[in-house]
Amino acid sequence: PKQQTIIERYYLVREEQTQVPTDGQKIVVPLKKIAVASNTHLEFLSIIGEQNTIAGICSPQLVFNDSILARYNTGEIINLGDAFSMNLERLIFLRPEVIFVSGFNSGQQDGNKRIMQTGIPVVSNNEWKETSVLGRAEWIKFMALFFDKETIAESFFAKIVSDYNALKQKTDSITTKEPQVMLGGGFKGTWYVPSGRSFMSNLLQDAKANYFFKNDTTYESLPLSFEQVLHKFSSSDIWIGAPADSLSELILIDERYAAFAPVKHNKVYNFNARKNNSGANDYWESGVAHPEIILSDLIKILYPDLLPEHELYYVSQLK
Repeated sequence: PKQQTIIERYYLVREEQTQVPTDGQKIVVPLKKIAVASNTHLEFLSIIGEQNTIAGICSPQLVFNDSILARYNTGEIINLGDAFSMNLERLIFLRPEVIFVSGFNSGQQDGNKRIMQTGIPVVSNNEWKETSVLGRAEWIKFMALFFDKETIAESFFAKIVSDYNALKQKTDSITTKEPQVMLGGGFKGTWYVPSGRSFMSNLLQDAKANYFFKNDTTYESLPLSFEQVLHKFSSSDIWIGAPADSLSELILIDERYAAFAPVKHNKVYNFNARKNNSGANDYWESGVAHPEIILSDLIKILYPDLLPEHELYYVSQLK
């Protein structure tokens, strides 16, 4: 495992006057008015029944949740701009008790410092750094602490784990050859694929897919050239997460995509089944909290007979 470092300390207190050590941020709970910089937090807040505490969001065009969008459209929630270059004036005007941000990479630290200088506490959700989908979903417990909703979060997560493990037991019984899977697509000349220790690689193993880099021991995405991908993945059985909504669009993006076996055999899928008119994709929003549905989708693609009742939820087949 990677070396654990303490990034930030939060002291959750009931009374503003409670004294806390100076090595962390004091936050009075339960929170009543918050800002959210990433849509990956929205489903957690909905599950614990606290979406109405949201008073500010970043990039509303990327939000899928209907009830949050409705409150944005009536002006109850304000637009704070892009998460990486937030509108500080609006944030100061809003004065939320806390702003939840995603990650703690160096590029964002400067922005977070500027926010903290205004006296608004910044709380970092690092679910994106987890190497398993269950690890990502477990961050609901972290969110719940700020609202006194630990019991709801604990029982929700326990159910997710139980459902996920039941699905894994189904795939454990598979003795046929595992279908070979390829992922992603080229972007500006580079094709990034998940590393062996990434949550996506671990998810594919739980779904009993054969993934070329499953024995790789790194954590970051692997940058490959188109030629490398063609060499390693051209004879794959299934392509998941292709960067298009249809096969014709895929070939328009890059005609070389036609050389991959899944394109020839109509076995191309994308996480695009739940998109709204502004292009917001629910897979990136509620998917974090529902690894059991993502696993069900993958199993349905790989072994349709194993889950006869399941209909694809986040994933759709490119036509």
